[in-house]
Amino acid sequence: MLTCIMRTGGDGGTRVDPRTVRVGLEAEFALVDDGGRLADFRSLPFTAAQAVVDRLDPQAHPALRKGDLGIKRGRWYVEGDERFDDTGQLLDCAPKGVETRTPPAVGIDDAVEALRHQSAALGAAAAADGYRLASIGWNPFAERYCPRPPYGAWERAMRACEPVYLAPDVYMMSYGPDVNLSHPSWDDSDVVLIARRLTALSPVLVPFSFSAPFAVGGRAGPWSIRTGARTGRRPAATAFVASHAVPDQQPSPPLIRPARIPAERGRIEFKAFDAVVDPAWYPALVALVIGVALSQIGGIGA
Repeated sequence: MLTCIMRTGGDGGTRVDPRTVRVGLEAEFALVDDGGRLADFRSLPFTAAQAVVDRLDPQAHPALRKGDLGIKRGRWYVEGDERFDDTGQLLDCAPKGVETRTPPAVGIDDAVEALRHQSAALGAAAAADGYRLASIGWNPFAERYCPRPPYGAWERAMRACEPVYLAPDVYMMSYGPDVNLSHPSWDDSDVVLIARRLTALSPVLVPFSFSAPFAVGGRAGPWSIRTGARTGRRPAATAFVASHAVPDQQPSPPLIRPARIPAERGRIEFKAFDAVVDPAWYPALVALVIGVALSQIGGIGA
């Protein structure tokens, strides 16, 4: 398996044992109703999706950021497009599905086990309301996501300057895991370098997870509709750093973001994998990301 590999950052001396890297996992799921229909923004009210989440104890953790709007309160939450009025007050949320996220764990096995346990709890909560979870990379039935009603002036202005809201036509149609990495020895320059390397190498990493070949009710290609739609519009990887370390000018989608809570600083988030349809894939995929993070790759990410 992974051995001790030289630390990124260029100091040439400090080694990081891969088993000491902290790992947090996030997984998005679609909801399927008792009739076998995908319950999404076309038919699923936010209140129905939130009712699934409300069956679970949020199990808040200091390393899990609580969303500003109260939707993301713990380890389970509704994922969707939040809608606002012209004064910036939350009006509604168009759900695409539900999500679970794990607190950082030291090592791959504990993180994967936490995700397995949390996904099972979420599946049981969904079943109690007549749904089952589906692991898909791309919505296979909806033609596209169009906000209803169209975004107002306040929403358009907010979205123009807030990276998390980039490309709703992509993120509302796609589902996928996030692999979060951190280590006490990494500083801001380290996590930026790692995020750059992961972004540069994402074209050779993501095919190991390809699982989204369906769209608009049929086969749409041999590989991944999700990857084709999000490349260049959604980040492959993100580095969370101190506010003063975020450059004024950076490419869009942004690679570097300010940490929103202290525990978030020093985190790298790899976001480009397709949906993991078999949980047995997780250890290998996470090990792949850790291997890239800890290896020295000459010239890439400079």
